[in-house]
Amino acid sequence: MNRPAKPAAKKAAVKKAAVKREGEKVLALTIADAPKLSQAKASKARVAEWLAETGRTAPGKALKALLASSPKAEALLAGLADGSPFLWDLASAEPARLLGVLEDGHLPRGHRMPRKISGRMA
Repeated sequence: MNRPAKPAAKKAAVKKAAVKREGEKVLALTIADAPKLSQAKASKARVAEWLAETGRTAPGKALKALLASSPKAEALLAGLADGSPFLWDLASAEPARLLGVLEDGHLPRGHRMPRKISGRMA
């Protein structure tokens, strides 16, 4: 059973996603392209269903706001749902972690972005 997040934590997560200062590097906004979908309708529906379920939580609301400002990030999630069940499971299992990666580009300890990608964020 999941316990609801504290109200202050909910507000902070939503506020963090909503506030975008000029010059701030947000990974989701730097995505240039997304994979072509083999089953576009089903993949987009899967992402939409997941966002509807998760959208009741603070990270879900923040993700919705972020994805609304970055259609390429939403298309990338549809690509994961379409062609990579393992990555889709990782992305959809913990909305707060996904939000952190999309907002800040933070990867788990010990992981590094390939130089070609990280150079774009510098």
